Amino acid sequence: MSRKIKYQAWVKKYKEMCRVVALDFEKDLVWVFSETQDNTEEYPFDEVKLRRYVDVYDIKDTPIFEKDIVKFETKNGWKTRVVEYEGGNLLPMHDSEYIQDEQGNHFKNWRGEFLIIGNKYEHPELMKLIKI
Repeated sequence: MSRKIKYQAWVKKYKEMCRVVALDFEKDLVWVFSETQDNTEEYPFDEVKLRRYVDVYDIKDTPIFEKDIVKFETKNGWKTRVVEYEGGNLLPMHDSEYIQDEQGNHFKNWRGEFLIIGNKYEHPELMKLIKI
């Protein structure tokens, strides 16, 4: 099974999450489509925050990207975490003990266990819900 490679970009100038159209890693440039501006624009990497698609969907079948804030149920109740990579593994931040089921299946293979409630760029106020 091949992994889809998709990105989103938080454009600091407009404070908007945009769809990435193209990336040039040699020149450190990204082209994004802005729905509010209704056009495609080019930005240097330092003017955006790139978010990778993590090849997982939430319970509403919405693709999950890095820095999404997700809720998920554990044996100890509901948790709210930021999705990110740590040591090459995809995790809800600070909850590595909850990313495997009884058979040892990795978080990446789960589907429908998480609910996206926002992301740290568009909804920074949700960061206060994260308790370690």
